[in-house]
Amino acid sequence: MVNILDINDAQVSEFISLKQSSLDEKLVVVESKNVLKKLFLSDIKIHKIFTNNENIDFIEDFCENIDFQIYTA
Repeated sequence: MVNILDINDAQVSEFISLKQSSLDEKLVVVESKNVLKKLFLSDIKIHKIFTNNENIDFIEDFCENIDFQIYTA
């Protein structure tokens, strides 16, 4: 887990402006725990997650193979 201290950190740059028109079509933004749980059960490759500290336990409980970076702020 990487704690982000600066909103301009390049590691989370794709999460800063979430307007649909600015999103790369290869990215998916998930805000609901239910949708996140479905994502964990799918075959979709997760590259990174940017979340708050409150969701870390949820991610660890529902994702069997955490092979992606988790960023928090």
